[in-house]
Amino acid sequence: MNATTPSTANNSNPPEADNLTQRVLNWADTMREPGAPVWRYRMDAGSDATVFNSCFAAHLLHLFGRLDDLSDRDRADWVHYLQEFQSPDSGLFSDPQISNNSQQRPQEHMDWQLTTFCLTALDALGAEPLHDLSFAMQWTHKETLFSWFESLDWYNPWHCGNKVMFVGVFLYFLSERRNNHEARTALNWWFEWLDQHQNSRSGYWGKGKHAAYFAGMGGAYHEYVIYNALSQPIQYREQIVDSTLRLQQMDGLFAPPRSGGSCDDLDAVDILVNSYHNLDYRRPDITHALERALQGILNNQNQDGGFCWAAPYRLGISDYVKAAFGVGTERDLSLWAWNLRRTIRDQRRIAQEFPIKTGWNYQPRHRQTSSIFDTWLRCAAIGEISTVITETPFASIDWQFLNLPGLGWFQRPPLAQ
Repeated sequence: MNATTPSTANNSNPPEADNLTQRVLNWADTMREPGAPVWRYRMDAGSDATVFNSCFAAHLLHLFGRLDDLSDRDRADWVHYLQEFQSPDSGLFSDPQISNNSQQRPQEHMDWQLTTFCLTALDALGAEPLHDLSFAMQWTHKETLFSWFESLDWYNPWHCGNKVMFVGVFLYFLSERRNNHEARTALNWWFEWLDQHQNSRSGYWGKGKHAAYFAGMGGAYHEYVIYNALSQPIQYREQIVDSTLRLQQMDGLFAPPRSGGSCDDLDAVDILVNSYHNLDYRRPDITHALERALQGILNNQNQDGGFCWAAPYRLGISDYVKAAFGVGTERDLSLWAWNLRRTIRDQRRIAQEFPIKTGWNYQPRHRQTSSIFDTWLRCAAIGEISTVITETPFASIDWQFLNLPGLGWFQRPPLAQ
């Protein structure tokens, strides 16, 4: 049986839920290389199989509970494949072939990113890395950790947020899975630095005016993952809700001009869903925003069943008028100007079929093409929304969120179990 083939039909689910599940899993099965081992997945129809895509496929199949359909042999083969990328000396996971091909990010960033993806994928497969994360012990010294925080370019808060989450994941794994007391102490310092540098007006982190908007939100989501995983109190929660709600666009998503972006939208959805479950503040507004976001996300499902980064949408005259005169309803002039510039820029990119270059593949992917990464994130966002809007048919799906913190992690609150 293929890992993506539903073992049995759930006749108790609404047809919309079964349709989403079957279309996504049928599409995902086409991303597995024909006749190849169970772990060989491509990003999209035009790319090659890589270890990053293997992780994303594991995350997606786990989300729908389909890893349980793997045979013991296939599961063991998948686990062994991922474990082979770990260095026995440092504990880092690395694919030099991919890293050397990437011109977008330095190898250190690629290795840290791959390590977090492999840790969560292995955990989803019921396994662990073979070797200790000895490289992460460098951050168990307070001066070293704080110095590293200060060395980051906080004018690029989204990039910083990723790096800070990577380190948080490493320390979390050592602390919670290896019972490492030094890592547990280091996590307290990790929270201490962030608490001291959090912006009290936005609830995000970063420097410069853009840190209060989309880049700040996208970066902060990654830090919040570790806070939520350890039930660590988050400061300025009401400001976080206000800051995130005002970023919602006219299509219900969270990246101008239209159709959002799979990362941006999951970041905002996760922030709002966790705020709804943990804070008695603007809940009707959050619910309405999530209803709009759900429809916007569904609009990014392609005919082939997969989801894309952002469906192509060419703005008409009325859309430009709304964007241009949005200053009449938007109290923040800087946000209005940023939205307008981004709208014009992205419309040009749509015309040019602007590629997305992450370094995860040998070829870039296109924003309107179904990909294993975008399908995973967009389905995870639908799953999270379903814990708030419980009347949606998608709430009947038995979503299996990641258990180990990282991108796509979410913990159901007790009342949403």
